[in-house]
Amino acid sequence: MPGPPAGLGVHSVHIDSRDPAKAKAKPKPKPPKKTKTKAPAKTSAKKSSSKSKVTSVAKTTKSSSKTSSGMTTRTTTASADGDFCELNPKIKNGKRAPTKCAKTLDPEHVTEITKSVAVLKTYTQTCSAAKAGQACYHYYSVIENNKAQNWDHFTCTDGQARHDGSATAVWENEHPKNGWRDYLPKAMTDARGVVSCQRDEYPPGYFNKAGAAQIIRWLPQKDNDAGGKVWAGFCNKYDGGKGNGQLRAQNKKKGYAEGEINNDLVKLGKKGNEKVKKPSPQAKATTTTPYEATFTRAVFKIEFDWGLKGAPNKGNDWFLSDNACWPKAIATDDPGYNLLTDDAWYTTAGTPQQQADRKKQKALYAKAPPANYVTKAIKPKKRNAAFLHEREFEILEDGYGVRHGNISRRLVDGEFEIIQCTSKDCKEERSLLSEDEIAAVIPAPEEKREMLPGRSEALPTAVPESKFIVSADKREAASPELPAATAGY
Repeated sequence: MPGPPAGLGVHSVHIDSRDPAKAKAKPKPKPPKKTKTKAPAKTSAKKSSSKSKVTSVAKTTKSSSKTSSGMTTRTTTASADGDFCELNPKIKNGKRAPTKCAKTLDPEHVTEITKSVAVLKTYTQTCSAAKAGQACYHYYSVIENNKAQNWDHFTCTDGQARHDGSATAVWENEHPKNGWRDYLPKAMTDARGVVSCQRDEYPPGYFNKAGAAQIIRWLPQKDNDAGGKVWAGFCNKYDGGKGNGQLRAQNKKKGYAEGEINNDLVKLGKKGNEKVKKPSPQAKATTTTPYEATFTRAVFKIEFDWGLKGAPNKGNDWFLSDNACWPKAIATDDPGYNLLTDDAWYTTAGTPQQQADRKKQKALYAKAPPANYVTKAIKPKKRNAAFLHEREFEILEDGYGVRHGNISRRLVDGEFEIIQCTSKDCKEERSLLSEDEIAAVIPAPEEKREMLPGRSEALPTAVPESKFIVSADKREAASPELPAATAGY
């Protein structure tokens, strides 16, 4: 893990710690009566409360063993009644009486951090494939293919904020709305024609440094949204640096204007000698208290929960082919359509011939699809409930089969693929089918679902005209009542 970055930072916050509900309004004083005797004015101050709240800590140093001195943070405390009264020369019974009052300035308490130490603490967050499917596959593939970058963890910095890179704009320029997207599965387009796909970048903008590299995968919006929640607000919750979780949320009930120190993330240690400075009776009193402090410097680490489907890897092409945002009806044999055109995948995936063909094809994406591509492409159609009954799927003793009318035949290796679904109805997986593909959903019994194996690397890749999606091991019979896609696929 890298050492803690410098720059915890300091800032001043002025906090009125009075409870507004308990503050008493002072009546206006009566005007003084004129007297013949004059005397120099004297002053006195009413008692003021000494209670205050520490609200912030100071700058850390590059090394947790070094000190950083002269850093201050401030809080203020109001006097008990908030009034300061001057004494006029009126004399009654031989004594001067107060006749004119003016508001005093609230006394100020300054916390000076003479030494601050960052304590690194790692918090692991999980990306669940069941919730964020393609987003999790994307992040994992980026991490695995860029080991030297250590993109599986990120350390918070002060005022953690998003830095939008240029990679998303580059992908859009390489893949504009020019016709290729018209061949997406119907499930990815709503009734208004709006595509439910988004560019997802990793490392995330939240942790990315300004101008640093990012890798893109175009994927379903719901996956992108779920993926972003893995790190949303992480540093505000776990890091004690300035602008992050250093101060608690505003506490209006107690009258705090900005909040109080978050003692879960910032610890004030050794206290020095207080110094009080008040230049004049009318001036603000300043009490300075030196402290040593430690604060939590949070480290984000990502892990993954793959569920039944298993982890993406080079053998299964990082699940690029399972991406519902791939317009495979026209961008045939190039699931890399969803990546940047200079992505390393284009030089590492497939055979040399496939790499050569994809190199030519990806150069076409910036313009409308050529006529020969449009001629060969078949736009996705809505599937009807009777689709599976036209060519029914069967589970045989020695494998799988299909029935055409009264004739059944056994499927051989190379004609089918078994895919573990991410949901019970296999909605996302079925959305990838085109009209000439057949499929059946075999729901797994709940008690056996967790025992099912992941996707088998030994199974062959499906050919376009026959693809079977199942989520369980073999059953004795395939029920004709198995769910079928009814619309939007």
